[in-house]
Amino acid sequence: MRTLLFLLTIITCTTLHAQEKPRFVLPNWDSINQTILATDYVPFDITTHSGQKLNNNAIKGKVTFFSFWAKSCKPCIQEFDELNELYSNFSNDTNMVFVAITYDKKEDIADVLEKHKVTFPIASVPSVQAMHGMNYGRGMPSAVLIDKQGKVRRVGYTSIGSTNNKTTLTVDSATRLFNRYLEEQ
Repeated sequence: MRTLLFLLTIITCTTLHAQEKPRFVLPNWDSINQTILATDYVPFDITTHSGQKLNNNAIKGKVTFFSFWAKSCKPCIQEFDELNELYSNFSNDTNMVFVAITYDKKEDIADVLEKHKVTFPIASVPSVQAMHGMNYGRGMPSAVLIDKQGKVRRVGYTSIGSTNNKTTLTVDSATRLFNRYLEEQ
């Protein structure tokens, strides 16, 4: 009798738990923390692996796209082909800044960058905490789009090229979005 009662209790608890709604759902690109949008981007100071120094003053008057990634993040690496294509659309535009930011050290990611023939600029920050300061604590892959006035226009998780996520950006839709902000005065 005790065994039967115990089994019924386990089955009941399991069934009740199975009906709970998920506790975490990735929000969509436009809805993430509306209080951040249209505010000045956080103070930052980075240097790309090619030696370009960037800070808030250096990006004023330019549309800036920061993509955040790590070597250990498989979805981040899967975006590289699309990021290469997106970067090629804007690499000659002096009014556009495009940088992928990681907390991995330059020497630790050289093999990944070579394997995936990465053409876009990369910058390494000293720690996960430094990166989270720049992407407002979002995970990876994530991105921030900053307008010419230095205001945050988009922030959130990205999934460029993926089809399994509400936050998906295609190269075409991202190109249109960037062009929209490039056309603004």
